[in-house]
Amino acid sequence: MIQGLTLGQVIDGYFLLLISCFFASAVAEDYAANIHFIVYRDNVPYNLSNTASGNPIEEGLCSAGDQLAMVVYGWTESCSTDWVIDLISNLTEYRGGCIICMDYSHYTQTASYIEYPIM
Repeated sequence: MIQGLTLGQVIDGYFLLLISCFFASAVAEDYAANIHFIVYRDNVPYNLSNTASGNPIEEGLCSAGDQLAMVVYGWTESCSTDWVIDLISNLTEYRGGCIICMDYSHYTQTASYIEYPIM
């Protein structure tokens, strides 16, 4: 807990902050359809977009007392890039907790984030 906040509240706030920071310049985007949060439990990925609530705690993928690790990769990478897979594996083995990778690969089709077309 961070100053009385639950893990769920921290996760919700963190998601909003990340989405706002990375894509503030894009207008009229459907973030829910284009940004996915992949939760890893025992190195098995679960896409929160495919769940009823979209909340890893409600879906039983994380517990409220878990440590949180949010993995955000570089522009030309993804949740399946070798170093990201290694990091998730190491976090799972040595630390545990709630491990989430933010997958925004829909937006990384161009070579540079500066070239991303604004709608």
